[in-house]
Amino acid sequence: MKRKSIPIADLKISAKAKKYIRRVLDSNRLSYGPFTEKFEREFAKIHNRKFAMVTNSGTSGLQIALQAFKESLGWDNDDEVLVPAITFIASSNVVLHNNLKPIFVDVESNYYCIDPTKIEEKITSKTRAILPVHLFGQSADMESISKIAKKHNLKIIEDSCETMFVSYKNKPVGSLGIFPFTRLM
Repeated sequence: MKRKSIPIADLKISAKAKKYIRRVLDSNRLSYGPFTEKFEREFAKIHNRKFAMVTNSGTSGLQIALQAFKESLGWDNDDEVLVPAITFIASSNVVLHNNLKPIFVDVESNYYCIDPTKIEEKITSKTRAILPVHLFGQSADMESISKIAKKHNLKIIEDSCETMFVSYKNKPVGSLGIFPFTRLM
């Protein structure tokens, strides 16, 4: 039997990609520059937002969002953020990194997004935000979550990493929360 070779260090870059790489190199901007600015503008436009911000990771984006709320609204250490019980670890880690406390809320059995019927039982006087994470290309029930957040004066930080370009009631997921956030993996 003939063995098949599996390449491990091959690199194939298209002519178009090489053209863009040369433009980036010629701009003398290897990090933030014209390509990033254009990407942010287009991404914001697609998601019906005024602004978009590229970060090095989705975790960093969530970290910035929570820190911005904590500082601007005067949240205390150990204030609480509701997160779904099933999600990527960054959703709870960024809460901990901000010296806040993640409170896990069970998820819907069909969609695995945070279960709105379980949210209010987890709300305390220290709860400050809900961090719904849209999973597997499916949106959380943002209408119900938004009603709960409004009723209890809570902020919403959406994580729609896994649902870019998905819509919920004809609005892009990632544009529905008070602080919508879409991260790229």
